[in-house]
Amino acid sequence: MHGVNTFSNVRCLKIKDPRRDLYRQQRKERGFDNSELWSLDITIIEFTLPRLKEFRDYTKSFPIDDDIKSFQDWQATIDKMIYGMEKYIDDSWDTEAVEGIDLFLKYFRHLWS
Repeated sequence: MHGVNTFSNVRCLKIKDPRRDLYRQQRKERGFDNSELWSLDITIIEFTLPRLKEFRDYTKSFPIDDDIKSFQDWQATIDKMIYGMEKYIDDSWDTEAVEGIDLFLKYFRHLWS
């Protein structure tokens, strides 16, 4: 059995909507329901963002490349990722938000401690 799902959009449905039972069964069987697919990008970011915030303070290692030469550089990079995700959810893009999402993609495989 899967954990509690907090990303479902069922709360957007009317109480008598027949899909509620279907989505409940889907959450029970596979841990998520089809309502999460309505805006999968937001679902993924809402799942990732709180974990990325915690990861920033938890991690003790960092990748080394032309842009990241120290742990402080890595934390600043994670801060940019966080900013990008927060702005994505708010639908208030700016060039720094785009940079944050791009950095998330660039360093995705380095998000381990």
